[in-house]
Amino acid sequence: MMIWYWRFWRPAMSVTSAIVIGGPTRQPRPARMATRRYSKSLLVTVVIVLLLMLAADRMLQPGVFPVKRVTFEGEFNYVSPQQLERVMSKQVTGSFFALDLKELEDAARTIPWVDKVLIRRQWPQTLHVKYTEHHLVALWGKDAWLTHSGKLLHLPGHQGLASLPYLHGPAGSELRLLDRQRRFAPILKAVGLKVISLIQNERGSWVAKLAPLDQDTPAGGFSLLLGKELLDDRLHRFTRVFAASLIGHADQLHVVDLRYPNGFAIAWKAGAPLWAATVNRTLNLNE
Repeated sequence: MMIWYWRFWRPAMSVTSAIVIGGPTRQPRPARMATRRYSKSLLVTVVIVLLLMLAADRMLQPGVFPVKRVTFEGEFNYVSPQQLERVMSKQVTGSFFALDLKELEDAARTIPWVDKVLIRRQWPQTLHVKYTEHHLVALWGKDAWLTHSGKLLHLPGHQGLASLPYLHGPAGSELRLLDRQRRFAPILKAVGLKVISLIQNERGSWVAKLAPLDQDTPAGGFSLLLGKELLDDRLHRFTRVFAASLIGHADQLHVVDLRYPNGFAIAWKAGAPLWAATVNRTLNLNE
Protein backbone atom coordinates (compact mmCIF):
# COMPACT_ATOMS: atom_id res chain seq x y z
CA MET A 1 0.00 0.00 0.00
CA MET A 2 2.77 2.43 0.81
CA ILE A 3 4.74 1.57 -2.36
CA TRP A 4 1.71 2.28 -4.58
CA TYR A 5 1.14 5.63 -2.98
CA TRP A 6 4.77 6.64 -3.45
CA ARG A 7 4.79 5.68 -7.09
CA PHE A 8 1.54 7.53 -7.70
CA TRP A 9 2.69 10.67 -6.04
CA ARG A 10 6.14 11.02 -7.63
CA PRO A 11 4.99 11.19 -11.24
CA ALA A 12 2.58 13.90 -10.23
CA MET A 13 5.48 15.91 -8.81
CA SER A 14 7.46 15.44 -12.00
CA VAL A 15 4.67 16.74 -14.17
CA THR A 16 4.17 19.75 -11.93
CA SER A 17 7.88 20.54 -11.90
CA ALA A 18 8.03 20.38 -15.66
CA ILE A 19 5.29 22.95 -16.00
CA VAL A 20 6.98 25.40 -13.63
CA ILE A 21 10.43 25.04 -15.16
CA GLY A 22 9.10 25.51 -18.67
CA GLY A 23 7.77 29.10 -17.87
CA PRO A 24 4.28 30.58 -18.47
CA THR A 25 2.05 29.02 -21.01
CA ARG A 26 1.40 30.79 -24.31
CA GLN A 27 -1.97 32.59 -24.50
CA PRO A 28 -4.53 31.07 -26.80
CA ARG A 29 -4.89 32.82 -30.18
CA PRO A 30 -8.39 34.32 -29.50
CA ALA A 31 -7.11 35.96 -26.31
CA ARG A 32 -4.15 37.55 -28.15
CA MET A 33 -6.47 38.94 -30.83
CA ALA A 34 -8.81 40.44 -28.21
CA THR A 35 -5.87 42.15 -26.50
CA ARG A 36 -4.70 43.66 -29.78
CA ARG A 37 -8.19 44.93 -30.61
CA TYR A 38 -8.47 46.55 -27.17
CA SER A 39 -5.09 48.26 -27.60
CA LYS A 40 -6.06 49.62 -31.01
CA SER A 41 -9.43 50.87 -29.70
CA LEU A 42 -7.74 52.60 -26.78
CA LEU A 43 -5.24 54.28 -29.09
CA VAL A 44 -8.00 55.49 -31.44
CA THR A 45 -10.00 56.83 -28.49
CA VAL A 46 -7.02 58.77 -27.16
CA VAL A 47 -6.37 60.27 -30.60
CA ILE A 48 -10.02 61.30 -31.01
CA VAL A 49 -10.09 62.92 -27.56
CA LEU A 50 -6.92 64.86 -28.31
CA LEU A 51 -8.32 66.06 -31.64
CA LEU A 52 -11.56 67.17 -29.98
CA MET A 53 -9.64 69.04 -27.30
CA LEU A 54 -7.58 70.81 -29.94
CA ALA A 55 -10.71 71.70 -31.93
CA ALA A 56 -12.51 72.98 -28.82
CA ASP A 57 -9.52 75.08 -27.82
CA ARG A 58 -9.39 76.50 -31.32
CA MET A 59 -13.09 77.41 -31.37
CA LEU A 60 -12.83 79.16 -28.00
CA GLN A 61 -10.12 81.50 -29.24
CA PRO A 62 -11.22 85.16 -29.68
CA GLY A 63 -11.96 86.00 -33.28
CA VAL A 64 -12.69 82.40 -34.22
CA PHE A 65 -16.36 81.58 -34.86
CA PRO A 66 -17.70 84.99 -33.73
CA VAL A 67 -21.37 85.87 -33.21
CA LYS A 68 -22.72 87.35 -36.45
CA ARG A 69 -26.37 87.93 -35.57
CA VAL A 70 -28.44 88.81 -32.48
CA THR A 71 -32.24 88.53 -32.55
CA PHE A 72 -34.68 89.96 -30.00
CA GLU A 73 -38.10 88.78 -28.89
CA GLY A 74 -40.23 90.91 -26.56
CA GLU A 75 -43.02 93.45 -26.18
CA PHE A 76 -41.12 96.69 -26.93
CA ASN A 77 -43.64 98.86 -25.07
CA TYR A 78 -41.10 100.66 -22.89
CA VAL A 79 -37.82 99.11 -24.06
CA SER A 80 -36.53 99.92 -27.54
CA PRO A 81 -34.53 97.52 -29.73
CA GLN A 82 -31.77 100.13 -29.84
CA GLN A 83 -31.31 99.92 -26.06
CA LEU A 84 -30.89 96.17 -26.21
CA GLU A 85 -28.55 96.40 -29.19
CA ARG A 86 -26.28 98.88 -27.40
CA VAL A 87 -25.96 96.63 -24.36
CA MET A 88 -25.43 93.48 -26.41
CA SER A 89 -22.82 95.08 -28.67
CA LYS A 90 -20.67 95.88 -25.63
CA GLN A 91 -20.96 92.39 -24.18
CA VAL A 92 -20.96 90.12 -27.24
CA THR A 93 -17.24 89.69 -27.81
CA GLY A 94 -15.15 86.60 -28.37
CA SER A 95 -16.14 83.20 -29.67
CA PHE A 96 -19.74 82.05 -30.13
CA PHE A 97 -19.01 79.10 -27.83
CA ALA A 98 -17.08 81.01 -25.17
CA LEU A 99 -19.75 83.62 -24.37
CA ASP A 100 -21.04 83.66 -20.80
CA LEU A 101 -24.82 83.73 -21.33
CA LYS A 102 -25.51 84.40 -17.64
CA GLU A 103 -23.33 87.50 -17.81
CA LEU A 104 -25.17 88.68 -20.92
CA GLU A 105 -28.55 88.19 -19.22
CA ASP A 106 -27.41 90.19 -16.18
CA ALA A 107 -26.26 93.00 -18.47
CA ALA A 108 -29.64 93.11 -20.26
CA ARG A 109 -31.47 93.32 -16.92
CA THR A 110 -29.69 96.60 -16.16
CA ILE A 111 -31.92 98.29 -18.76
CA PRO A 112 -34.86 100.07 -17.11
CA TRP A 113 -38.19 98.26 -17.61
CA VAL A 114 -36.54 94.91 -18.40
CA ASP A 115 -37.76 92.22 -16.00
CA LYS A 116 -36.71 88.75 -17.21
CA VAL A 117 -34.16 87.81 -19.88
CA LEU A 118 -33.39 84.45 -21.47
CA ILE A 119 -30.54 84.17 -24.00
CA ARG A 120 -29.90 81.06 -26.10
CA ARG A 121 -27.36 80.12 -28.76
CA GLN A 122 -28.75 79.28 -32.20
CA TRP A 123 -26.57 77.47 -34.70
CA PRO A 124 -24.49 78.50 -36.43
CA GLN A 125 -23.59 82.01 -35.15
CA THR A 126 -26.75 83.61 -33.72
CA LEU A 127 -27.83 84.67 -30.23
CA HIS A 128 -31.57 84.85 -29.49
CA VAL A 129 -32.58 87.27 -26.70
CA LYS A 130 -36.06 86.78 -25.24
CA TYR A 131 -37.16 89.27 -22.61
CA THR A 132 -40.24 90.48 -20.74
CA GLU A 133 -40.91 93.97 -19.45
CA HIS A 134 -42.03 94.84 -15.94
CA HIS A 135 -45.81 94.68 -15.60
CA LEU A 136 -46.61 97.82 -13.63
CA VAL A 137 -49.96 98.14 -11.88
CA ALA A 138 -49.69 101.31 -9.78
CA LEU A 139 -47.71 104.48 -9.14
CA TRP A 140 -46.11 104.56 -5.69
CA GLY A 141 -45.25 107.93 -4.21
CA LYS A 142 -43.78 110.49 -6.58
CA ASP A 143 -41.29 108.50 -8.61
CA ALA A 144 -41.73 104.77 -8.01
CA TRP A 145 -43.92 102.01 -9.40
CA LEU A 146 -45.40 98.76 -8.16
CA THR A 147 -45.30 95.58 -10.22
CA HIS A 148 -48.08 92.97 -10.21
CA SER A 149 -46.10 91.05 -7.57
CA GLY A 150 -45.79 94.08 -5.28
CA LYS A 151 -42.16 94.81 -6.11
CA LEU A 152 -41.18 98.47 -5.77
CA LEU A 153 -39.23 99.90 -8.71
CA HIS A 154 -37.80 103.31 -9.52
CA LEU A 155 -38.26 103.72 -13.25
CA PRO A 156 -38.56 106.60 -15.69
CA GLY A 157 -42.17 107.66 -16.24
CA HIS A 158 -44.18 106.97 -19.34
CA GLN A 159 -47.25 108.75 -20.67
CA GLY A 160 -49.07 105.46 -21.20
CA LEU A 161 -49.16 104.88 -17.43
CA ALA A 162 -51.18 107.94 -16.44
CA SER A 163 -54.31 105.83 -15.93
CA LEU A 164 -52.73 103.60 -13.26
CA PRO A 165 -53.92 104.15 -9.67
CA TYR A 166 -51.77 106.00 -7.17
CA LEU A 167 -50.90 104.09 -3.99
CA HIS A 168 -48.92 105.21 -0.98
CA GLY A 169 -48.36 104.13 2.59
CA PRO A 170 -45.73 103.51 5.27
CA ALA A 171 -42.48 101.82 4.27
CA GLY A 172 -42.99 98.11 3.70
CA SER A 173 -46.75 98.41 3.12
CA GLU A 174 -46.63 97.99 -0.67
CA LEU A 175 -48.20 94.54 -0.77
CA ARG A 176 -50.87 95.52 1.75
CA LEU A 177 -51.89 98.56 -0.30
CA LEU A 178 -51.88 96.58 -3.53
CA ASP A 179 -53.99 93.80 -2.02
CA ARG A 180 -56.50 96.31 -0.64
CA GLN A 181 -56.79 98.08 -3.99
CA ARG A 182 -57.43 94.76 -5.72
CA ARG A 183 -60.16 93.90 -3.22
CA PHE A 184 -61.85 97.28 -3.64
CA ALA A 185 -61.74 97.27 -7.46
CA PRO A 186 -64.50 94.68 -8.21
CA ILE A 187 -66.78 96.07 -5.48
CA LEU A 188 -66.58 99.58 -6.92
CA LYS A 189 -66.73 98.43 -10.52
CA ALA A 190 -70.17 96.93 -9.84
CA VAL A 191 -71.52 100.48 -9.26
CA GLY A 192 -69.51 102.15 -12.04
CA LEU A 193 -66.60 103.48 -9.96
CA LYS A 194 -62.84 102.91 -9.86
CA VAL A 195 -59.96 103.71 -7.50
CA ILE A 196 -57.86 106.69 -8.57
CA SER A 197 -55.74 106.63 -5.43
CA LEU A 198 -55.51 104.74 -2.16
CA ILE A 199 -53.46 106.03 0.75
CA GLN A 200 -52.78 104.75 4.25
CA ASN A 201 -51.29 107.41 6.51
CA GLU A 202 -48.83 106.90 9.35
CA ARG A 203 -51.69 106.59 11.85
CA GLY A 204 -53.18 103.70 9.87
CA SER A 205 -56.21 105.52 8.45
CA TRP A 206 -57.25 104.82 4.87
CA VAL A 207 -58.37 107.38 2.28
CA ALA A 208 -59.49 106.45 -1.22
CA LYS A 209 -60.19 108.70 -4.16
CA LEU A 210 -62.85 107.42 -6.55
CA ALA A 211 -64.07 108.40 -10.00
CA PRO A 212 -66.48 107.03 -12.62
CA LEU A 213 -65.11 104.19 -14.75
CA ASP A 214 -65.30 106.24 -17.93
CA GLN A 215 -63.14 109.05 -16.53
CA ASP A 216 -59.74 108.88 -18.25
CA THR A 217 -57.80 111.50 -16.27
CA PRO A 218 -56.91 111.34 -12.55
CA ALA A 219 -58.25 114.87 -12.02
CA GLY A 220 -61.64 115.19 -10.33
CA GLY A 221 -63.36 112.44 -8.43
CA PHE A 222 -64.24 112.43 -4.74
CA SER A 223 -62.60 111.26 -1.53
CA LEU A 224 -63.72 108.35 0.62
CA LEU A 225 -62.67 108.45 4.29
CA LEU A 226 -62.55 104.82 5.44
CA GLY A 227 -60.87 105.04 8.84
CA LYS A 228 -58.74 102.27 10.32
CA GLU A 229 -61.05 99.26 10.58
CA LEU A 230 -64.04 97.47 9.05
CA LEU A 231 -62.95 98.72 5.63
CA ASP A 232 -64.85 96.12 3.60
CA ASP A 233 -68.07 96.59 5.61
CA ARG A 234 -67.89 100.36 5.24
CA LEU A 235 -67.24 100.15 1.52
CA HIS A 236 -70.19 97.79 1.02
CA ARG A 237 -72.39 100.18 2.99
CA PHE A 238 -71.36 103.05 0.74
CA THR A 239 -71.85 101.17 -2.55
CA ARG A 240 -75.31 100.01 -1.45
CA VAL A 241 -76.46 103.59 -0.86
CA PHE A 242 -74.56 104.92 -3.87
CA ALA A 243 -76.31 102.48 -6.21
CA ALA A 244 -79.72 103.39 -4.76
CA SER A 245 -79.47 107.19 -4.43
CA LEU A 246 -76.19 108.71 -5.63
CA ILE A 247 -75.18 106.91 -8.80
CA GLY A 248 -76.22 109.82 -11.01
CA HIS A 249 -74.52 112.47 -8.87
CA ALA A 250 -70.93 111.21 -8.52
CA ASP A 251 -69.59 114.38 -10.15
CA GLN A 252 -71.14 116.47 -7.33
CA LEU A 253 -69.55 114.51 -4.47
CA HIS A 254 -66.54 116.03 -2.72
CA VAL A 255 -65.94 113.93 0.42
CA VAL A 256 -67.77 110.91 1.79
CA ASP A 257 -66.95 110.14 5.42
CA LEU A 258 -67.60 106.49 6.30
CA ARG A 259 -66.20 106.66 9.83
CA TYR A 260 -69.62 106.38 11.46
CA PRO A 261 -70.98 103.23 13.08
CA ASN A 262 -74.28 103.15 11.15
CA GLY A 263 -74.00 105.59 8.25
CA PHE A 264 -71.83 108.19 6.55
CA ALA A 265 -71.65 111.92 5.89
CA ILE A 266 -71.40 113.69 2.54
CA ALA A 267 -69.69 116.97 1.69
CA TRP A 268 -70.76 118.28 -1.71
CA LYS A 269 -68.71 120.27 -4.16
CA ALA A 270 -69.24 124.01 -4.42
CA GLY A 271 -72.12 124.81 -6.71
CA ALA A 272 -74.03 121.62 -5.96
CA PRO A 273 -77.80 121.96 -6.55
CA LEU A 274 -80.14 122.83 -3.71
CA TRP A 275 -81.46 119.30 -3.43
CA ALA A 276 -78.04 118.22 -2.18
CA ALA A 277 -78.67 120.09 1.06
CA THR A 278 -81.45 117.66 1.91
CA VAL A 279 -79.00 114.76 1.99
CA ASN A 280 -76.03 116.67 3.38
CA ARG A 281 -76.28 114.95 6.71
CA THR A 282 -75.19 111.76 8.41
CA LEU A 283 -77.14 108.93 6.81
CA ASN A 284 -78.53 106.47 9.35
CA LEU A 285 -78.88 103.15 7.60
CA ASN A 286 -80.85 101.65 10.46
CA GLU A 287 -83.79 104.00 9.88
